[in-house]
Amino acid sequence: MLRNYFITALRSLRRNTVFSIIHVLSLAIGLSAALVIFLIARHEFSYDRFLPEGDRLYRVAFDNQFNGHTGHMTAVPLPLPTAVQQQIPGVELVVPVLACAGDMALRVSIPSVHTGAVTTTGTQPGIIYTTADYFTLVPFEWLAGSATVLRQPYTTVLTESRAKLYFPGVPFADILGREVIYNDSIQTSIAGIVKDLQKHTDFTAVEFISYKTLSQMIQREDRRLDSWNNWSENSKAYLRLHAAHDPVTVARQITDLVTQHNEGANRTSNYTITARLQPLADIHFNPIYAGGQRTASRPALYALLGVAGFLLLLGCVNFINLSTAQAARRTKEIGIRKTIGGQRGQIVRQFLLETLSITTLAMIVSLVLAPFLLRVFADFIPVSVGLFINVPTVVYAAGLTLVVSILAGFYPALVLSGVRPAQVLRGRLGAGMTHTTRLRKVLTVSQFMISQFFIIAAVVVSRQVDFSLHQDLGYRQEAILNFELPPGVRANQTGFINSLQAMAGVERVSSGFIPPAFGRSLLTQVSRPGARKDDMLSVQLRFGDANYIPLYGIQLIAGQNIREVQGMAEVAINETCARALGYAEVEHAIGQELIMVGDTHVVVVGIMKDFYQRSTHRRIDPMVLKGERGDYIHVALRAQQPGGTAWPETIRQIEAGFHAQYPQADFSFTFFDESIASFYQEELQTARMLTWATGLSILISCMGLLGLVIYTAEIRRKEIGIRKVLGASITSLIASLSREFVLLVLLAFILAVPIAWYATDRWLESFQYKAPVHVGMFLASGAFLLAVAMVTLSFQTIRAAHGNPVDSLRSE
Repeated sequence: MLRNYFITALRSLRRNTVFSIIHVLSLAIGLSAALVIFLIARHEFSYDRFLPEGDRLYRVAFDNQFNGHTGHMTAVPLPLPTAVQQQIPGVELVVPVLACAGDMALRVSIPSVHTGAVTTTGTQPGIIYTTADYFTLVPFEWLAGSATVLRQPYTTVLTESRAKLYFPGVPFADILGREVIYNDSIQTSIAGIVKDLQKHTDFTAVEFISYKTLSQMIQREDRRLDSWNNWSENSKAYLRLHAAHDPVTVARQITDLVTQHNEGANRTSNYTITARLQPLADIHFNPIYAGGQRTASRPALYALLGVAGFLLLLGCVNFINLSTAQAARRTKEIGIRKTIGGQRGQIVRQFLLETLSITTLAMIVSLVLAPFLLRVFADFIPVSVGLFINVPTVVYAAGLTLVVSILAGFYPALVLSGVRPAQVLRGRLGAGMTHTTRLRKVLTVSQFMISQFFIIAAVVVSRQVDFSLHQDLGYRQEAILNFELPPGVRANQTGFINSLQAMAGVERVSSGFIPPAFGRSLLTQVSRPGARKDDMLSVQLRFGDANYIPLYGIQLIAGQNIREVQGMAEVAINETCARALGYAEVEHAIGQELIMVGDTHVVVVGIMKDFYQRSTHRRIDPMVLKGERGDYIHVALRAQQPGGTAWPETIRQIEAGFHAQYPQADFSFTFFDESIASFYQEELQTARMLTWATGLSILISCMGLLGLVIYTAEIRRKEIGIRKVLGASITSLIASLSREFVLLVLLAFILAVPIAWYATDRWLESFQYKAPVHVGMFLASGAFLLAVAMVTLSFQTIRAAHGNPVDSLRSE
């Protein structure tokens, strides 16, 4: 029997080739989206799931309030982990981690055991100071040595890949005892080698130096290990609690420790630091405490899941519409089968098997489309995600195929199996199915509601992103690159800057601090003379030489440019800062003295026009720009012709000059405009996702509309013939066939607008500065979808209106 069902299904697919292709393509779009989203979600939600006792693992984090500004960090003072271990009950494991990154990056040298020659590999990523308990937290497989080796100072553990990098071709057993030298002064001995982690994890360190080495170094350098005022994002602490202990209670006790040892914290409401324990499951998804590491966005993942669900739903609805549209052609077949003894259950199974065959073909097509969609959604997908054929993927694909087959095929199977043979064999092709017309209309309206929602959302999001990126931000963005000099090299800076300025492709060079817009808040405090300490104003801090303001094109509305001068430093402040300091007329701040933190006195020489210091999500803060050099170099490049090579050549010259001046340092730069664009990375991803979702949903919806108009034309075939015989024009026939569908699309627009308006308005709430949203945007979106629908309708309505009435009335 199953064989007969299968043969009949194949014959039906061959007999209705066009409809079968439409079925397969519409389902394949939804299935491929669902498959890709499954791969993304499975990848992201698998992070650190392999860690033992993961439900009791936490990272120490802090929330701070400083004169009205809220901050979040995972930095911990160096003495905190030891204090937690010794003074807070209920903590089973404390793992301190100090990452050797940024200004703490270590230069690695490997001495030869034969010649004594030292090979320098430069600074390497993934180096940390930690204790032996790190390997209890993260279960590495040991290839040589054991975790206990990190209990001694000046010992190092390498991963397999790092050992092969430093000692190519040397057996692991022979690597033990070899030396690794950091920054030409920290001599350590390799005491263990572990296998590289093959799991998805945020614990990405590959080189581990014993924490006691850090203690010995600090003592040797006459520095204090017990400073509670040093908050570096490189310093973190991980805890594992006993099962019965409450993380909220432990976090409160950590807050008490900070209050006890930090002189300024939690003494007044102007400066508070509150600890919290961040669960392991939250680390990969919480951008507030990202600390520079990659995080996945739960809202973005949920949005992707929603897109996949909607596209899959549209595919199923489309299948139902097209299947019922075909029903008029198959009613005689069903009537004859029932007349000769066919049972309704047999007919239902037959049509479900046909649906399963179509869905299986659609799944095969979706596997072909999946790599393309992986590229489409590349912004949401880590590099390591790919279309891997493994057991979970195969099980998911098979289950999805079965579920979609039931959802898409069950209703059409019930409708078709419910045909009454007597009425069908009398020539009434639509008998038994007229009650489904209303449902098909509801499904079509639902399809176009979803499409209309996506169109409006895509327009609003794209407009806001364009507004954020292309409005006048108050400074020059294009053709500026930024890079840092190695720490402690101020003496060589002037000559290096002069060499850069002499390059033909360089327009201007400035030395200072970070650029005008930066991803994080970097604050200090200022006040007017005589103000109370508690009344000091929190401001964004920048500093630079005399070239900083002209290089970035920052407009001065009063006063003059800053200079590096002896004695009292000169500063420029923005309009917001001048008003916040109490100057009703901002020009009145010129020449006035201000006091900065540390009792540093400065004089205001210029007023800058307000500009955006971060994304348009944030308000413009008070800002102070101090006349002083720094380790950041800002280089404005001269304009180049489109497609020219002047910029790459100039950058190569800058890099060569950098290495000539600082041979031991790594050169890394960023373009300022790319840094600005990174502020809106999530919005750019959302806009791209909505664009693709809009296109795919319109495509599927139009297939559904085409199915419905085919069904209607089939049912009204004789009516059209009679109207033509009675003299109806082609235009009136097209209008008669199209009117109902146009009304359905307009109804979908009316229903979608309030939903889309509410959703986009909520999304825009996170922006301090917004692009205006007006009625015309909604009307244009509706007009666009209506035009697409009219084009789709025209394929069938024009054909039906031009049909020969003799063909439709031949049997009368």
